[in-house]
Amino acid sequence: MKHRDMRNPINFLLVNLAISDIVIAIFIIPDFILSRTFTHPDGATGSVLCRLLTGGNFSWVGAASSVFTLMVISVERYHAVLHPFGNRWKLSYHKLKVIIPSCWIFAVIMILPTFLSVDLNKTARDCEEYWPSKWMGIAYSITLFLILAALPLALMTGLYSRVVHALWLKRNDHTQLSLQQQGVMKVRRRVTLTVTIVSASFGICWITDSTIFFLHHVSSPYSDVTFAIGAIMILFNSALNPFVYALTNRRFNQKIKAMLRHSVFQGNKVHPSEEHISCKELTDGNNTPRSLRFPALCD
Repeated sequence: MKHRDMRNPINFLLVNLAISDIVIAIFIIPDFILSRTFTHPDGATGSVLCRLLTGGNFSWVGAASSVFTLMVISVERYHAVLHPFGNRWKLSYHKLKVIIPSCWIFAVIMILPTFLSVDLNKTARDCEEYWPSKWMGIAYSITLFLILAALPLALMTGLYSRVVHALWLKRNDHTQLSLQQQGVMKVRRRVTLTVTIVSASFGICWITDSTIFFLHHVSSPYSDVTFAIGAIMILFNSALNPFVYALTNRRFNQKIKAMLRHSVFQGNKVHPSEEHISCKELTDGNNTPRSLRFPALCD
């Protein structure tokens, strides 16, 4: 919001991912702190609190939104790197107005059965899932495992493997590129490195909790150890992402340092560096701005 030169489609998706992390962190706290330090109310109030607050259901909504956002980012990176001159998959602000709300709508739809099944265990004074039939819980856990873990990871692994091959492994004669084109290549590498690490960390952390959730319905109930491991992995992932942005993306690093120093923002001035190549600087042989002919070149 403060730095206008940071407002591009990929960063808006990263903001949405950050909001998802915040939702996870906020709504997982009542499940681990409030429910263990206060006596949980019973009756209709206890049921409502379990479904909306102490059951941690909204943290799963944040997780589902993260999955859909990461899939959109992976598709965007794939087409931006492998098909830079096409506009079909080019992210625009108009498309983002549809994509970002859709991520949250799909997330709510996916987690809606959990809101309906969670209720208060009056004996243990804790929130638990109650399904009309056991097969419903098993079917739902399998569906979540496939849609929120297995299939997204397979998609992102396939797309990012192609992107990494094109940016780092494929033998290209980069010496023939102009300085501006080399700068664009560096920008693409850094952005891709950031989102690849974020996606990998999300996969490692959430595949663990999704597997535990799946096994809980199929074979055995939660133990204190497995429940703690799943929760720690979730929180670790949400805490890790800001450090990934800062360490792998120099522009994020510079802006964070400036904010910490309480420096005065210099209007909309764009400082030249290898991390930001202005689209207006990219011209073809006829001095026509490449941002007009090939807008996909600019992140």
